[in-house]
Amino acid sequence: MEIRQTREKDRASLFALWEEAFGDSENTVKEFFDAFDFINNGFTVFKDGRAVSALYFIKAEIVYGGKTYPAAYIYAAATLKEYRGRGYMSKLIDFACKKAGEQGYACAFLCPSDKGLFDYYGKLGFKAAFYQREYERVNGRETGGFPFVSWDDKTVRFAAASEENVFLSGAVYNENGGEIYIDYFLTPNVFDTAGKMLKAFDGKEVYARFPVTDAEQAKTPRGMIKKLSDSVPDMDNIYLGISLE
Repeated sequence: MEIRQTREKDRASLFALWEEAFGDSENTVKEFFDAFDFINNGFTVFKDGRAVSALYFIKAEIVYGGKTYPAAYIYAAATLKEYRGRGYMSKLIDFACKKAGEQGYACAFLCPSDKGLFDYYGKLGFKAAFYQREYERVNGRETGGFPFVSWDDKTVRFAAASEENVFLSGAVYNENGGEIYIDYFLTPNVFDTAGKMLKAFDGKEVYARFPVTDAEQAKTPRGMIKKLSDSVPDMDNIYLGISLE
């Protein structure tokens, strides 16, 4: 078994792993590899001459307490079915997080694909820190401040282009029975965006999953964080927005 950063010669093997794990087309995988530099931002476990586990970093920043922290978003973590249960992903995440710290990232974060994985990642040093509220009716008067993940324009464009729902004015939404449901916002200007959506759909009820602005609010966990430096504060109630799920 070999754990290392990905290389150009690994492309075919990584494509096969991605396609088995997520069912995406070769074109979709190629678009991601081209957009996010899979060589410098990918990590893999090699076994029996092929990639059996892999994950990728997407660069981001977390704005918290008036400060900005460089962060690595761990994306598309997967292991080939026949190699699961051997601890390869745990070792790979540990390796990747150490590399991220060496590269100057303050923290790493991820979005578990199901609730059961929160316990798994918790054993690897991650804690729930990214939340959103359940759907609430938009009245156009919502206000508040909150910690959030800041994504670059490239990531926002990629998210918007790959989103199956509708993208408009900085939000991703769907329509059900004449009602508008905002699933998440692509920018931190969530309350302004919600107000614009309300005007754009005048006469329709608009609902949104807003960030948590009060620790006492009912909230749903979406993501987890791991500090890579002792100088990083404990963070909580961060708005994730894009997850590229």
